[in-house]
Amino acid sequence: MPIITVSGTALRFESAPGDTVLQAALRAGLPWPYECSVGACGTCRFTIEAGEARVLRENPPGLSAMDRRKNRKLACQCVAETDLSVSAKIGVDGACVPIAPRRMSAVLSGARAVTHDMTEYRFRTAQAARFLPGQYALLALPGMNEARAYSMSNVANEQGDWIFVIRNVPNGLGSRALAALEAGATIALDGPYGGAWLRTDVPREIVCIAGGSGLAPMLSIARAAAATERRLHFYYGARTAADACGRAFVAELDGFGARVRCVEAISVHDHADAAWQGETGLIHDVVARDLAGAFDAYEFYVSGPPPMIAAVLNLLAVERGVPTAQIHFDRFF
Repeated sequence: MPIITVSGTALRFESAPGDTVLQAALRAGLPWPYECSVGACGTCRFTIEAGEARVLRENPPGLSAMDRRKNRKLACQCVAETDLSVSAKIGVDGACVPIAPRRMSAVLSGARAVTHDMTEYRFRTAQAARFLPGQYALLALPGMNEARAYSMSNVANEQGDWIFVIRNVPNGLGSRALAALEAGATIALDGPYGGAWLRTDVPREIVCIAGGSGLAPMLSIARAAAATERRLHFYYGARTAADACGRAFVAELDGFGARVRCVEAISVHDHADAAWQGETGLIHDVVARDLAGAFDAYEFYVSGPPPMIAAVLNLLAVERGVPTAQIHFDRFF
């Protein structure tokens, strides 16, 4: 197997067949910086100084024109074909990978509709489901050349259950492939991934802010937080009343109505939503007017579409002065 060496350090690790440079590093326990694992965010940029690698996507959105001029690559889109010497910023904060990702076979045990365009899929692996609340897995689905990243909505368990709440995107290859699966179908699952997991060593009250299909990782964090009796403020933004499903999940948590609260909002309010009694408006505006006290007293977890993430980050970091270390999210595009 190819050996990858990080220049200027003593770091060396093997790359198993089919693994990207990023996957090989994470399986070795090295904290290579990354977020999405699918070529979109650009966080895992690096440079190959010696050796050959196969590039999976020639023009991934995570690389800028300047990155390409400087011959930078994305670790999640390169597979070592020979030994490599690479230049990368690894372990700048002294962190390590808490749970090394691994490949497993997963069997679809069931699926149910959550809303008109969101479905909960349940998979089971022979091994225990090891992940931190808020992380995601890569699913290799039939008929697709690339794995899709989906966040788990449940918490780690010995039974090997991996549960995902996934939006059915019109003409989306991933959601179409999932919808075509029948109970008992087997896929390849690789995980866990992601850095926006629940920080259990922080005593601050927790705020989860989810939009649309970003619901799943926030549910995982909320479920884990509720089990520790921490105070939790859960915000969910949907487009219409027909899309609103966050409160139904959060209401099942221990402590709901006391130390656990949920504020659900819709951004479009018309005659079809006449019976809606919740909040209206964009979710970052709802958080701004609803969350009490100084925002830097909270620990924030955020997941949703890019425009929502950008608006929430502006609210928290720019307008309310929340330290970036208290804001956790993984970028997907």
